[in-house]
Amino acid sequence: IEQALQGRAAGVYVTQNSGQPGGGISVSIRGISTISGSTEPLYVVDGVQILPGTATNSTSPLSGLNPSDIEDMQILQGPSATAIYGSRATNGVILITTKRGKSGEARLNYNFQYNVQTTPENLEVMNLPQYAQMRKEFHALAGGTTPIEFLDPSILGPGTDWQGELYNNAAMQKHQVSLSGGSNATTYYMSGEYLKQQGVALGSGFDRYNFRVNLDNKPREWVTIGTSLSFSQTN
Repeated sequence: IEQALQGRAAGVYVTQNSGQPGGGISVSIRGISTISGSTEPLYVVDGVQILPGTATNSTSPLSGLNPSDIEDMQILQGPSATAIYGSRATNGVILITTKRGKSGEARLNYNFQYNVQTTPENLEVMNLPQYAQMRKEFHALAGGTTPIEFLDPSILGPGTDWQGELYNNAAMQKHQVSLSGGSNATTYYMSGEYLKQQGVALGSGFDRYNFRVNLDNKPREWVTIGTSLSFSQTN
């Protein structure tokens, strides 16, 4: 979600802090301020405030939110932000509105996404005999003791390609289903999501389970009662 914010408004800078799946991303709006004790903006999802500092560098504060549920994103900065949210909005405000149901026939949507993530390009490094020869030449010039196993590089094998051992192509899949509809008096929007992302580095990955229900009822012309319930679990 934070990556989608890049370029939406002037002065919005998105920096990825970690390469791990689901890793944290820093968002700064018009520079950095230390008044609020954090450099992150205030996130407001359907009126619910997510204060800065509620996530670590390894976790995004919005990692549990399904991007498919988002209807609109707006960015407030400067006096327009602090006038509404006070000092908590010193670093700006990101307003996120999720989808609501619309009157009419029920609409059922199902989306499936499957990606293959490729490994990064390997860095050119020495093999084991080249490394042993380098160690010998270095110690001959600068002094020091060369390990016994490096004295004759010609008898050494190529060694272990640790980049090949660590990285491999990884799959990412996402299942998302939503149901919306309602009458002139009551509308509903329900969605569920399952995201499984394997990391290109062995032992890394990101899983997310998400469920959301948005209900709106208009018993009178002058009043509307609504509720937004969401549950998410990230691993």
